[in-house]
Amino acid sequence: MSLTRVPPPDLPAGLERRLGDAISRALVCCTPEVPLGKVVATLHEQRVGCMPVVDKWGAPVGIFTSTDALECLSPPQVALDTEIGRVMTRRPVTLDASATLAEAAAAMAERGFRHVLVTREKRLVGVFSQRDALYWLLDCAFSATRFMASRASVECA
Repeated sequence: MSLTRVPPPDLPAGLERRLGDAISRALVCCTPEVPLGKVVATLHEQRVGCMPVVDKWGAPVGIFTSTDALECLSPPQVALDTEIGRVMTRRPVTLDASATLAEAAAAMAERGFRHVLVTREKRLVGVFSQRDALYWLLDCAFSATRFMASRASVECA
C-alpha cells in the first residue's frame, strides 16, 4: 500500500487573507459624547462585543467592550448618562486593513484582548474579533482538509 500526497501549492489564502477582505459585518461605532446607556443598549441590540469610538473624521479614539460594560454597571455603578468618552479605553490597538488575519490573531493573543480595530488611511473600517478569527481559522482548516482529500489517493497492492 502506498499513499500519494500532492504538495498544497493551491491552498486557500486562509490566514493570509487581508483584514479588509475579511470584515463581513456592518460597522457599528459612536462618538465620545454618546451616553453609556445608549452604547450598552446598542451592544445588546446589535449583538456585538465592542463599540469603537471615533472622532469627527472617523479615526478611532477609543473602544468600549462588553467587559467594560460589566465593570461600569457593577457596583459602584457609573451613571447611564455618562459620556462614553469618559469610560472608554483610550488609544485602542488598530491594524491597517492590509494586515493579515494571522497578524490580527497574533496581536490579540499577545495582548490578551478580543477585538482589534481595522483602519484604512487612519479611518475606522471595521472590527476583527476572536469570533472572526475562529471562523476564518476553521474555514481554512476545513478548506485545507477538503483540498488534501481531493488530491490524495490511496493505492492498495
